[in-house]
Order: sequence, then C-alpha cells, then structure tokens
Amino acid sequence: MELNDVDFDENVDEEMSAGGDMKSVKVKEEKEEIPLEALSTGWTTFKEEMGSSQAEKITDIEVDSSHLPLVTNESGDQVLRFYWLDAYEDQYSHPGVVYLFGKVWIESAETHVSCCVTVKNIDRRIFVLPRPTKYLKGEDTGFEVSLVDVYNEFNERVAEKYKIPKFKSKKVTKQYAFEKVEVPVESDYMEIRYSADSPALPSDLSGNTFSHVFGTHVSSLEHLVLETKMKGPSWLDIKCPQISTPPISWCKLEVFVTRPDHISVVNDASLSPPPLVVMALNMRTLPNQKTHQNEIIGIACLVQNSLAMDKPAPKIPFQQHFCGNQN
Repeated sequence: MELNDVDFDENVDEEMSAGGDMKSVKVKEEKEEIPLEALSTGWTTFKEEMGSSQAEKITDIEVDSSHLPLVTNESGDQVLRFYWLDAYEDQYSHPGVVYLFGKVWIESAETHVSCCVTVKNIDRRIFVLPRPTKYLKGEDTGFEVSLVDVYNEFNERVAEKYKIPKFKSKKVTKQYAFEKVEVPVESDYMEIRYSADSPALPSDLSGNTFSHVFGTHVSSLEHLVLETKMKGPSWLDIKCPQISTPPISWCKLEVFVTRPDHISVVNDASLSPPPLVVMALNMRTLPNQKTHQNEIIGIACLVQNSLAMDKPAPKIPFQQHFCGNQN
C-alpha cells in the first residue's frame, strides 16, 4: 500500500459489531473551497468555528435606544444602573468631558449590554494658598492678607489675564504632605472652580496675596473619580440620563449627563458584576524585505462570551475561535 493513495483528511468512525468485529465507516468531509480572489489580496478568514454543543448560544441583542432601562433606587429616584469598567478623556479636543464604558442590565432581553456614559461640564478645581502678609513689588508690606484680598486679586489680575469669564470660590481647609517646606501642614485655602474650556493656570503661579496654586493640571477624570469616590469598577447610579445622538461609540446604549454630581456609587454588596466578553489575541509577524519593518501575517483569536469576574474560570474556555492571514 502506497502512502500516496491514502487520504489523510478523511474522518474515520469505527463502531463495534455484535460479533466483536470492527466495522469501519468512512465519511468524507466536504471542504469549503476558498475563492482564488480571497487568497490574492488582503486578509482572509480561513478558519472560523463555534465551540461544542454545550456552549451558550450567541445572539445579537437589539436594544431600543429610545427607552432607557431605568430602575428606582433607595431614594426613590429613577436612575440608570450602570457598571463602569473603563474611562477615557481627551483633554485637548474635549476638555471637561469623560467617557465611561461598562454594562447595563436589559430586563426584556435578560442580559447585560455594553453602554457608554458621557459626563459633561466637569470644572477645573484649584486651591489658592493665601500669604500671611501682603507683598508689593516683591517686598513684604506687613499687612495681613484675608480671603477677600485673595479673591479680589484673582478676579482682577488672574481671571482677566487667562480669560476666565466666570468662576466660583469658597473657603476650605486642606492639609499638605509633600516636599515644599514653605507650605504649612494645615491651612485655609480658597477653592476656585471654573470651566474646563478656559485654559489651565501655570503650576508656579503666585501673586501679591497668594504664594501657591495647587491642582492646576489635574485631569477631568481625576476630578470625577475623587468627587464621586469611584474606587475602581463598580455599580453606579446615573441620574437624569439623556440619550446621546448621534452615537459616538460601538456600545449598544449611549447616554450623557450634564453634571458630574448626577453620578453616585451604589453601596450594595449583593449586586454581582456583569459577565464580560473577552478575547485572547495572538499574532505572528515577519519582516518585510522591502520596508524592513515587521508586518502582521497571521492572527488567531479565542472568544469567551460570558466570563464572570467574581467566579472561577468556566469549564468551557471559549465559544468561538477564528484565524486570519494576510496574503
């Protein structure tokens, strides 16, 4: 028997007969032909399969974005209960705006879907440290400084110079624990809030009635996390959500809020985090002889459609797998 006559691609199923003899049944698997055009240019998916019959059925969920899945919280308010996983901001193109990405529960579909929450109008927040005594042309005048003096100088000199048309201020007490020895451990500050559309102030800014300004370059995302006390991925209640149009992401649901104080952390330990859709990606590269740069020639992916964050790994590691190569 010559090896050239053997078809190694044939599937052979064997079953035992009543007399103990082996009956061989050969089943020829029909192979899907790949068009020649698909092999000549671009990327080709040459292997794509689902998992075993035990894997969950994968369906595409259609969400009616005109009706938000609101729930009633403990205070009796209608809110969007949202589990945030990641956040993004663009300080240059969209100052004062933070995009939160996560999931919400859709009762009609009995599943979680992706959601993007846009938080707008996050103000800059700075802290101005008053001097003990007023300076004039670099010399100490000996006159005691009040917060009214600090406010007047900021309003007349700083706000006008840096084009800050409107701001809010109040007295706060803060503690300092860093390297500047001239800054008191605890002192009264003037907290100032103004729109992120106005420019950030220099970190070394000082004046006749104040010596330091802190928080000049703190990002909007940091302000949001500190104000709402969002300590990592968790459930949030979104008050007064409005539907975002046109869409700005690939999420199933998109909403926005006009104020950051419309977001609050849900303190309910009984709420479990939603399952995740995760993908393991493996790539192979080869150097291009013309450009002398590495190029991706193959990609293989494994997809798990329901990975619980608070439970052990599932017995079925993935439901989908596919490969692709560059021709």
